[in-house]
Amino acid sequence: MYKRQDGRVVGGRAFVGGFCKEGVLCPLVGSAEAAGILVAIEQPGIAAHWSPIPAGLQGGEPYLILGPGAREAELEIFGGAIGTNALAELRSAPFLWLVDPVWGRRSRLPAVLGRASGLCLP
Repeated sequence: MYKRQDGRVVGGRAFVGGFCKEGVLCPLVGSAEAAGILVAIEQPGIAAHWSPIPAGLQGGEPYLILGPGAREAELEIFGGAIGTNALAELRSAPFLWLVDPVWGRRSRLPAVLGRASGLCLP
């Protein structure tokens, strides 16, 4: 976090969110947790029971919140843009948030994703 010239406090946390194939989920989560990255998962058909995570501050107040319900919102976004088979695959996939708990740190999450990138290739 830092203070702007106008005195407002701004900051952000590194994060990524998206659908994840079941076979990739466990190794990716394990790698993230070992690096101290927060993990939040929304499984298909199961209500998420975790609290929203602030990821951006402006004026010292959260303005960007990562929370439960993103999975359904993303399905709505993709619904009209992809084919029926692709949409069915997304509907059966977990939605994963990875969030660096340290405000302003930019290197940890990319390093975790870089180590895990081999998991995501066919």
